[in-house]
Amino acid sequence: MDGKLLILCDELPKEYEHHSVKDVYFLRRPLIDPYDDPERLFVTWDAVIPKDRTFINGCEHYARTYEEMPSNFRLSQKGTVDPKKGTLKGSIQEDSFLCALDRNVERVREAYENGEDYQAEAIDLAVQYPMQATSQFLSDFSTMLSTNGIVRILPAHREDADPELVRYRTELLNAWTNQNGLMRENKAEAKVIDPMVYKDFGEVYSRSIDEMMKIYSLPIFGSAEEEAKQDHNSLEPTKYLKNKSMN
Repeated sequence: MDGKLLILCDELPKEYEHHSVKDVYFLRRPLIDPYDDPERLFVTWDAVIPKDRTFINGCEHYARTYEEMPSNFRLSQKGTVDPKKGTLKGSIQEDSFLCALDRNVERVREAYENGEDYQAEAIDLAVQYPMQATSQFLSDFSTMLSTNGIVRILPAHREDADPELVRYRTELLNAWTNQNGLMRENKAEAKVIDPMVYKDFGEVYSRSIDEMMKIYSLPIFGSAEEEAKQDHNSLEPTKYLKNKSMN
């Protein structure tokens, strides 16, 4: 089967000796360079779901209050990027939350200009915002997967990662699996496989080779056997938490 493996890991985005870890700029590039289009796509978690929630919390604040945001707020995303690409940070989730915020603000403005009950509209949208923004993120994630030809996703967490952060990542991947299954447009063909906890990145590198061999062996539209294996256990954070308690 043709397709790529997305490995989400806790490494910094940069060029290493035998591999490179990508950032959000790579994921949202408008054109795919055939000379930089790996089958195993190592991506820092921060390019998708940033550890630093400051920007996302700010979006939620402005969505509730409709306060005028500082002029530099849009440039204050926290997702880690490769220093070679500049100083502006970013992530898919932060982009999605900002997009949902802008859409709600524009809707309230339109209601005001049309003589509608804009205050009621503002309150309603403020309540809906967290769900709207998350849904936007899950949809944007599907689009990114399809654009990059991803067919499998390997979540990899460092053994010293915050358990609450790991749980949050897992919950979002669960939510993505559910929403993507119901999508008619922009539906991604990717599936989340069993996550792993690692101490040394070599463990991730080795696992990624094994998973690519599995992808090669799949028929063109995937196999029923593989779909049967994609159950709730593959996304449960309990394996991670048990490993933490045993160390």
